[in-house]
Amino acid sequence: MKNRKLFLSLLLILFVQTAFSQTIETKVESKNDTGKETEISAETKKQAIEFLRETAGDVGSLRTLENRISFAAEVAGLMWFHDEREARAMMNSVIGDFKQLVLQYDSQLNAFGGEPEENERYYGGFLSGGNQSERGKLMRKLMKAIAVRQQIASSIAEHDPQLAYDFYEGGIQMISNAKLRKQFEDQDGYFLARLLKEIAEKDAGKAADFGRKSLSKGINYQHIELLKKIWEKDAEKGAEFAEEMAKKLREVKSESEDYYTLGSVISL
Repeated sequence: MKNRKLFLSLLLILFVQTAFSQTIETKVESKNDTGKETEISAETKKQAIEFLRETAGDVGSLRTLENRISFAAEVAGLMWFHDEREARAMMNSVIGDFKQLVLQYDSQLNAFGGEPEENERYYGGFLSGGNQSERGKLMRKLMKAIAVRQQIASSIAEHDPQLAYDFYEGGIQMISNAKLRKQFEDQDGYFLARLLKEIAEKDAGKAADFGRKSLSKGINYQHIELLKKIWEKDAEKGAEFAEEMAKKLREVKSESEDYYTLGSVISL
């Protein structure tokens, strides 16, 4: 019965996630039959908050820590629309659990000593080789844990862009193996660009600042999409970011992809 209740609660989160930010306000955009704006009753809001709190408690019964962290982040993100203080406390707990999980896996990997064998290494989200060693299996667990950080960052981005960016950028710095950390960093480009676009919806200035930092890792077509979003929200910040992109392209050794990116910047 308890598992069924939790399952239903988690399904409801998918629905509530899109509706909660609207219903938690004192009014909704739709109108009733009289043509007047429909107000959300205090009782309805109270029930929504209690639902989130109950779900947060049920999440603790999920089997894996990765799942508990993932769903707890969603609940905290929704709670933010009503009670920022409570939501921050929930999110800080999520971040703490995430760090603990990564440190645990990192410590276990280090206990094996040396570098991973060829069939254990992480490549583009997969571990090569059909028969994985115990260390290889542990690396796959670490890979899944690192993927959860994307969801946490997205849950935070709508509410606190700085916290979302700081968490995402620092989320893998606890991995002590430099080569393994670099492999994960190399996979970050696509999602980081998507995260920055989400941040731009909230704060174009911060998205431009974070985007400039990301240029140090190289410039690619994803920066074009970020530039479009920043420009859409704030033309002045967009122009500044475009100038930084052009400057970066002048500094690096030109390759065919650089010419394409430069041409796209000029066209835009």
